[in-house]
Amino acid sequence: RELAGLMDRGVLIPLGPPYVEDLMTVKTRGGFIDLYSLLENIGVKLAEGEKPEPFNLSGAYMERVEHLAGIAGIDLHQPTMALHVRESWGTAFDQRSVERDTYLPAIREAIKLGYQVVRFGGDRQTPFPEITGLTDLVAKFPGDNSLDLYFLTRATFLMSTLSGPASVSL
Repeated sequence: RELAGLMDRGVLIPLGPPYVEDLMTVKTRGGFIDLYSLLENIGVKLAEGEKPEPFNLSGAYMERVEHLAGIAGIDLHQPTMALHVRESWGTAFDQRSVERDTYLPAIREAIKLGYQVVRFGGDRQTPFPEITGLTDLVAKFPGDNSLDLYFLTRATFLMSTLSGPASVSL
């Protein structure tokens, strides 16, 4: 009973990584969970000094990734800098929000060093200007966050504001 209680509270995680089956849900040992709840849970685990379990992406999810990457012109075998820029949307500024254009020098430097840059985020974000080497998924697929988890887990590195995706990449 003690072990079951630990599992119910999420303290003890059974072996075996979760997998992504649907576009915005991840199956964990506790059942399906939406991406943003998962990000929150991972943030809590990190704050408590625990390491979140790794992700395995299902074949169905990877087929979807390959399809969308092809449409967007993304080479899944090229080194990638994932980029998440959270803007304030005209509300009160907090430490998670930034001015989008402050990232332009870093984007250009990463591209110069041979990385492709893939920007993801919510559909309220302002698209970046056209830059060769930058794929802005916010502009390319408005309202579709299905590639976010792929780039969080597979990018060479992530440049991000202090919002949920930064926790996943750790």
